[in-house]
Amino acid sequence: MIQIQYQNNLIMDRGYPSFELFAAVHNNTNILCRIRTNSFTKAKSLFAPHCPKKDVIIEINAPKYLKDTLKANNIPVKLKIRFIQVILDNGTVEVLATNVLDNTVLQTSDFKELYALRWGIETFYDLIKNRLSLENFTGLTALAVKQDFYATMFLTNYESMMTYDLNQELQEKTQENKYVQKINRAVSFNLLKHKIFDLLYKDTPLDEMLQKMEKLFLTNTITIRPNRKSKLRLDKDVQKSTIATNSINYLKRRKKNVGN
Repeated sequence: MIQIQYQNNLIMDRGYPSFELFAAVHNNTNILCRIRTNSFTKAKSLFAPHCPKKDVIIEINAPKYLKDTLKANNIPVKLKIRFIQVILDNGTVEVLATNVLDNTVLQTSDFKELYALRWGIETFYDLIKNRLSLENFTGLTALAVKQDFYATMFLTNYESMMTYDLNQELQEKTQENKYVQKINRAVSFNLLKHKIFDLLYKDTPLDEMLQKMEKLFLTNTITIRPNRKSKLRLDKDVQKSTIATNSINYLKRRKKNVGN
């Protein structure tokens, strides 16, 4: 297990890396981010699967338009950045960039595990954006957006509280089986969305309602298959279907039905 003794650490997906980013956190934050093939020209060779050097430190230069600003703030116009090639289990090549240059702090073999630590947060974003349609706001005012956001956060927290102990029980009961069972979140969220007002306002005893919901959760479990491999991710820039994408975006952004 990787342990890093720093207060400010940041792991980011591709799209963020730039000289401006590394300059902005100069000497106060450790960053690890994935880069695109065109992010840094000097590191482009690392995208070749059989590149002889998997871990290199390269000096990058600030864009001309930034140099005066950087000098005025005593920030170097040249920075040394470490680039690491990581090959995923499905053969996909990724290149990471970091300002942690010391190989004794982080070795080349550490970065695959370290970068994977962001996955829990990314799947949570997927949950609130796609499963709970957070971006499909019920109104256009700042208040409406805030209400939708906090309602969604409340819903996810409530669901986690309700299913945590149940998932622990399922894990203990099924650990001797070939596969462990887990509560189906599609079912738990759907049920909770329809019952949340009853839970908050109805006169029915809360314990009674929760017990009924928990029984329904336990009758709708899914099987967890460890080390299951997904197919190679499609390159969105090449495989993107304009018609399908536009249809999905339209459905995601349709105004919610919030009838009385």
